[in-house]
Amino acid sequence: MGIGLRIPDLPTSYDEWRIDRDEHLRRDLVRSDGTDALYTQYRKHLGTWRYVLLLRIQAMLAPAHVRGLLGLTSAAWLRPLVRVYMLVARGGLRALIQRLVMPARYLASVRELDHPTSV
Repeated sequence: MGIGLRIPDLPTSYDEWRIDRDEHLRRDLVRSDGTDALYTQYRKHLGTWRYVLLLRIQAMLAPAHVRGLLGLTSAAWLRPLVRVYMLVARGGLRALIQRLVMPARYLASVRELDHPTSV
């Protein structure tokens, strides 16, 4: 895809890509007033417990450098719960989980993002 878009100097292997990505993370990402303003809005709109859940999930997903920039702490204890969520969601209870986790005023918008499943 990158070649088709004429992006120069693309990594030619996965190992090269990982090195390039790590360099990008360290060179191009910073924590700023904008970052802090964004997280203030997350907390405002999600509420405390959802905000904390967001931070823990981000801690699981973000690379170590990004976790350091954001001051995210380990959330390894959450991994089993994410696996349970995936099983429950596949079992047809995704709408229930969304209702429990999402603030009511955003639920319809979140559901519009879902793709219809193929049968």
